[in-house]
Parts: sequence; structure tokens; C-alpha cells
Amino acid sequence: MGLVPLTNAKPYVFVEGLGEFKPKEAAIGQPCPLCQAGRDTAELVEQAARQHADVLAQHAQWEERLGQKLLLVQTRHVSIHTELKPADAKRVGEAVEEMAIRLQKAAASLAITPTRPAGYPQVLLWGEPSWVKFREAMERLYTPAQLGDDWQNAGKGNLYDHAAVAHCYLTAKIIREVPAEYFAVKLAASRQIWVASNRRAPAWLIEGLAGFAQQAVLGSVRVFTIYAQGRGPSKPVTLMDAARAAAAKQFRPWDKLLTRDLRDFEPADYAQSLAMVAFLLEDQPAKFLSFVELLKGNIACPAALEQAYGKPATDVEEAGTKWIARR
Repeated sequence: MGLVPLTNAKPYVFVEGLGEFKPKEAAIGQPCPLCQAGRDTAELVEQAARQHADVLAQHAQWEERLGQKLLLVQTRHVSIHTELKPADAKRVGEAVEEMAIRLQKAAASLAITPTRPAGYPQVLLWGEPSWVKFREAMERLYTPAQLGDDWQNAGKGNLYDHAAVAHCYLTAKIIREVPAEYFAVKLAASRQIWVASNRRAPAWLIEGLAGFAQQAVLGSVRVFTIYAQGRGPSKPVTLMDAARAAAAKQFRPWDKLLTRDLRDFEPADYAQSLAMVAFLLEDQPAKFLSFVELLKGNIACPAALEQAYGKPATDVEEAGTKWIARR
């Protein structure tokens, strides 16, 4: 559509009960000054208004399905249906919106944030009973095949980025250790790269971009997708931690991580994924976007990396190792 990120973008967050929705401020992007100069932005405002109308309808549906009142928060890219208090929910929305702005700035493109609020809902619940109720509602809506093979196992945790509706539950104990913003940012960032790659992003890329977003917005990475107790980091991770791990030669050769299944991740793999994505995205964003586009076209990850960067993956790894060491 010839759109580029907003110049000097300011976060926009709608919180139900805290003011009217403003479609002009909620519009995504702006016409490219080179190829779309003079284009009327009314269409973008209308799109934002239609998105909000659809989100309101979806919100009412979730309230009916769960038999309770929820609070609606909407950013330019995500709709959040939550039991959080308005002040807490607003902070969550602001963090998610800041995530989108940071990613767009790093990539100099909207391609890395493809979701729209009506197409990407999050449900943030309070307490395990609400989690159970929500899962029962999902089981009424979808067949076992639609819920997927991981559905039952996901019920043992508190966060699941399900393709239909990303959801998690929080408690006072959980948010004392990890603020609610981390969970929403983790879910939202994971979904951006998953959609941008047409569901073909490998595990390291999804975890790495989610980590990059948490680091950029909140200062560290605290929420990870972990399949087994003890297989994930035991403390928050930062790029400085990743640099130290790289210097200590705790990272795998890249070719061993490019196709590694998330179920087989070890703690150091999360830090390495963060470092790899930070390097690829910040050092040469245009090539990173080409890499994601090749993944979208169903090119295998190692081949896509080499094609996008125009050199063997080992050379990209060498450049990345030097970049990480300078952090």
C-alpha cells in the first residue's frame, strides 16, 4: 500500500472508559513520501474506525462466552480483553504499543508489525479459575484438531500463544516477580514475526524477536516459551548477558540453532536467539526483512539466511559474533 512507519510516532492506546476512541490517532503508518506523496490519509482513518468496530463486537462476544465483564484495551496492532484494572491494563497497552514502534523503527518498515487489532486478540485473565473458564470456552468454540496438539499441555502453564486467541493468566504472586507488561509484549512480538513469515518463522527467530522486544521496551527478557521445567533461563536475560555467554563460548554454532526445535532449547539458546535477532535486525534491517520474506516464501531457514545476506551462513555468524562482542 506504499505505507511507512509514522514519523516521530507516539503511542496510541484506547482503554475502555478512559475516553473515546480516536481513529485518526489509531491509524497505522503514513503514505510513503517518495511513492505516495500527497495521498489522502482518510482511508487509513476509516480502516482504523472499522477495526475498532470489529474489536467492540469481538469484545462483547468474549464477555458473553465467559459470562463476565472484561476491560477492552486497543493499540494500533493488538486488542486486549482483560480482567486487569484500568491503570494496569493501560500500562500493558502502552508497553505493547511501544513494542510496535520500536520494531518499526529498527526495521524502518511496517512489515515487521503486520497484525491488526481485530485480527490479533489477547485475553489476559486474573487467576487460575478464569484460565480454566476461558479454556472451557475455547473448547466449546473449537474442535480438538483446531485447538492443536499442544492444547492439553499448555493448560499446565499460564501463557499460550494460540493461533486463534493468545491468552494468559496472572496472579498477584506472578506479577510481583514479572510485571504484566512482559507477558503481553512477549505474546505480541512472537505473533508479529509469526504472521510476517506466514507461520514459518523458526523457534530461535520467534523467541529472539520476543526477547528483543522485551529488552527494548522493558529492559530485560523475563518471559520465555519453555516446554520442560529447568530448560529455560532461571533469571532475566539481557544483551549484556548474551555477550558474556558468547565470550565464554556457551553458544552453539548457528547452524545447530537455525533448525533447533523449541522443545530442545537449553537456557543458553534463549540468550543466543536474542543476540542473533538483535544483530540481524539492527545491523542490516533491509536484509533481515528480506530473510523474513524468504521464509514466508517457504525457503528453508539456512538457505533463506544465506540468500538474504548474500554470503554463507558461517560468514554471517562470524559477523554476528563480532557484533555481539562489542555490546
